[in-house]
Amino acid sequence: MKKTEVATFVIAMDKQYGKADLKVTSHQYYDTEIRKWILKDRIIALISSGNFHTIDDNNLSETQKEYILKKLESPNTEAVFISQKKIMKMFLNKCQQK
Repeated sequence: MKKTEVATFVIAMDKQYGKADLKVTSHQYYDTEIRKWILKDRIIALISSGNFHTIDDNNLSETQKEYILKKLESPNTEAVFISQKKIMKMFLNKCQQK
């Protein structure tokens, strides 16, 4: 999914269900964005990779640096879309344990 497609999807969802709750979690080299639309009968969530941070860590291997640079150059992002409360709770619990 292209980052512009994620942005277009979020705008459409915000129009349909109201502004999503947004939580940004910063990891060592990138951010994860979790958007939740909380409805009466379900929670809709979109979890996507956000920005990659600059590479200034001398402790990285060349392979790790190449991987991050490739991700920085990519117009695509990874995203998970969940629309059932039970599944979302299980997924978020698993993500928080990492």
